[in-house]
Amino acid sequence: MNTTEPLSHEDRHGILEREVRKYIRQGYRVISRTDTTVRLEKPEKFGGSGYMSKKDKSVYLEVNKLGRIKRT
Repeated sequence: MNTTEPLSHEDRHGILEREVRKYIRQGYRVISRTDTTVRLEKPEKFGGSGYMSKKDKSVYLEVNKLGRIKRT
């Protein structure tokens, strides 16, 4: 397969799905999704008495037409 040719919609979806599974194993959860994008969040754990809260980690993944993942 030539990496300069656009991938099918199904191929792009499969690439994204594999990447999402990696994040889910690390404790992230899916917040929103399309066939080629997904937003994930990882809740931060509270320390000690629970009065100090931390901001959840989030990541946005997008797979382009060539099958490359963009993370923001």
